[in-house]
Amino acid sequence: MEVAVDGPRAEVSWPGAPRVTYVAGAGFPGMLVAREGAAWSDADERRWRLEALVHVWRAHGRPWPWPERAAATPRVTGVPDARAVADEVVRAVERLLDVGLSHVGRDDLEELRGAGVVARLGRRPAVQRLVTSAVGRLEALADRRDAVDETDCLLALAELWAYVQAEPPPDAGTPDERPTDLARVVPLGARWWVAASGARGVTVHLWDADAGRVRSVTTGRPPGADPTFRRSWDLPLVWGRSVEALCRGPFALRGATERADTGLRAGEGPAVEPLGALDADELRDVAARTATTPPRVEAGFGRTPAAVRVVMVREAGAIGLDEVAQELTWTLVAADGAETVVRVDAADEAACDTLLGVAAGSRRVVAVAVERDLASRRDEAVGLFVDRPGEGLDVVVPTLTPAYDHRAWSTPWTRLRARVRSLRGRAGAHAREVVVPTPVEEVCDTLLDTVVALAATGRRHLTPHQASALARAARTADDLGATTLAATVGLVAHEPDSARLLRAGFIASRGRALARAVAAAPDPGPRAREASA
Repeated sequence: MEVAVDGPRAEVSWPGAPRVTYVAGAGFPGMLVAREGAAWSDADERRWRLEALVHVWRAHGRPWPWPERAAATPRVTGVPDARAVADEVVRAVERLLDVGLSHVGRDDLEELRGAGVVARLGRRPAVQRLVTSAVGRLEALADRRDAVDETDCLLALAELWAYVQAEPPPDAGTPDERPTDLARVVPLGARWWVAASGARGVTVHLWDADAGRVRSVTTGRPPGADPTFRRSWDLPLVWGRSVEALCRGPFALRGATERADTGLRAGEGPAVEPLGALDADELRDVAARTATTPPRVEAGFGRTPAAVRVVMVREAGAIGLDEVAQELTWTLVAADGAETVVRVDAADEAACDTLLGVAAGSRRVVAVAVERDLASRRDEAVGLFVDRPGEGLDVVVPTLTPAYDHRAWSTPWTRLRARVRSLRGRAGAHAREVVVPTPVEEVCDTLLDTVVALAATGRRHLTPHQASALARAARTADDLGATTLAATVGLVAHEPDSARLLRAGFIASRGRALARAVAAAPDPGPRAREASA
């Protein structure tokens, strides 16, 4: 075998084979095979390219990692079954970790995109959604966007990998979606969001009066898709209706589609039947029910279910600026005297103006719906219920409802708005309050740091510091009685292949989420603790 290097080109030749040329930056698909009058198929050409790589690796003392068995080929005709979909996804995800997330380019994502197509053909919408989410993050990472890092991508891939590994066949479990009717639904608010990948969308939060729980419906678009889908209060975004129409008051929902995570699917199918105006008495019942809802369900698959609760407001406190976190804050005193601080990102000019408009207005705030982020312990207002004398309540959504006319504001509110605008022009780094992690969180963080480092680089050996940190984490997990977590740490320390890294990333992220959910659970009080004991 001979290798001739000429600038960015390397020609590989060996007896009985055509000459193969590698061009720097072109990758495997860009390798050129000299046909020299011979006729062969594309499969033969790929074979010559692969053989050239094997010869070069062997010449430099590196063994070629041949698979132990041939990969299963999905059926060309018909609908791929759950196992075929899972095999496609697992193979694509593990190959990305073999490359190294820091080295992944857009071309490396073709196999994962293909797995998403197989999931759609196999009628696995939940898998397809997870694939789309992971691809969006990886594209942002490949484009070197600051909002996405290797940790985000690893967690998305680990979640996808774990889902298809644990997912039962369609005929052995609950279907991803099923039709349902909701007799009475109370709007709690909504939130316009932009993901780190550039995807955008809106999530509407609803209270299912019969089931006694919060339901959410989310719709969105991938980065750069559908320019007509934009942030709007009165354009039809969900079920063919605007957010403003859905927030007018309670309604019945006929022909809706419920997902396995109890969320609702967006679309134009269900019929919305208005049921009158919203009153404060119904909100009090919702507030009492949501105050006792445990946050443990926050560790599911897909988009994290929002921990939404309603707080009845006795007194609206002061509007302030958290210049460290770069957020507009509003302290609201609940009926029981507890304070709730709702926050709006100062970079969101429209949301800040809407919140300031409500605070500067003369109408009383009766209640607020807040969405709790367990990771940052941050409450974001998704719905403000303001009194409309003699006509019920209006729902104001900070991220969507148009702001009141600034010209009607008094001088103090105008000055505060100017401070917000000044704050918006500064650096965009947010500093959060430091919260001491629990021992379980420390173990999960240590494991996740190591897994991210290995997945980002593609290497499969630990540094002395990483090995020492994992040994301490394993001892701590064993002392805590967390056998699954301790065993996972041991597997990564022993042989960190792609499958084990994905499994460890999933377990670490879920363990951390559960630990935070337990820490955020409301204290039942001494009487309840004595009764349970």
